Amino acid sequence: MNKKLSGVFTVILMINVLTSNIYAMEHLIDRNDREYSEILSLNDEILDSLNHGLVHSETGKDISEDEFKMEQAFKVYADIELNQAEKVKSSLQEAKYKWQVPVYTDIHTILADITKVTSISEDVPKDVRIELEKNSNQWHVGAIHIFDGQTVNYAETIKDTLEHAGYDPKNYTYEIVSGIPGIRYPTAIVFNSEEKAEFIIPAEPSAARAFEGNWPTAAQNTDLLSASNEENDSSMPLYNYSDVARASRKAGLFGHGGIGITYPGGTFNWNTGAAAVGIFTVLVICLYSFVRSRKPGD
Repeated sequence: MNKKLSGVFTVILMINVLTSNIYAMEHLIDRNDREYSEILSLNDEILDSLNHGLVHSETGKDISEDEFKMEQAFKVYADIELNQAEKVKSSLQEAKYKWQVPVYTDIHTILADITKVTSISEDVPKDVRIELEKNSNQWHVGAIHIFDGQTVNYAETIKDTLEHAGYDPKNYTYEIVSGIPGIRYPTAIVFNSEEKAEFIIPAEPSAARAFEGNWPTAAQNTDLLSASNEENDSSMPLYNYSDVARASRKAGLFGHGGIGITYPGGTFNWNTGAAAVGIFTVLVICLYSFVRSRKPGD
């Protein structure tokens, strides 16, 4: 009897281990997360928004409960700068984020945002401010993104990209980030076992188009990569984090908030780079002060 019970517990343990690995790979919402019940409670509200708004008019059909799976919600972090690789994880802990719920139909991908108002600008009109304050610090349905004729599945894209570049996805974790300077569109930051940012993967075609010119990839096996392209799968180029971080920082310093980054040659020294930025800032301030101090006619 004890042997039978031992066997049963072993099977249960194996199932739990395998299940946790699947959830980690697919990056699904953590059932132990304190926000899980809050997000889950919006199920009917989101489904109603999908079927009585833009989605119905664009797709010509209603989303069924079978197609809509709240447990597939995932976090998308916003507006972070790509700093030193070992500090990215801690930066994300302080970053703002939203939840996204994916819906897959025969010919559409629909991503529903779940957002929370945590601060209100002083410039907002009073009547708008009153409405925003009613929903302050509460999760609610936000923007809805519709992709016609294509499947946008971040988890599959990241898994396929790592595999076809010669890496085992089980050895890595990732976070989705939107608003990176120069890229803007959703991008995956991939972390190694030491929780250090190692790779960058464009999470959707719009993000991939931000990489302008010739970029070297981090692929270990170009034969596998070529084969994957022929299979027309969902994989994307795999870039070294350090390369993208340098290009993004340059776009953030000298760009105008647009989209597009080019491969940065050479290496970037974080200390001297920061010093250069400081000197440039001081010069700009001095020039501005000089112009302001001049009297008309001088």
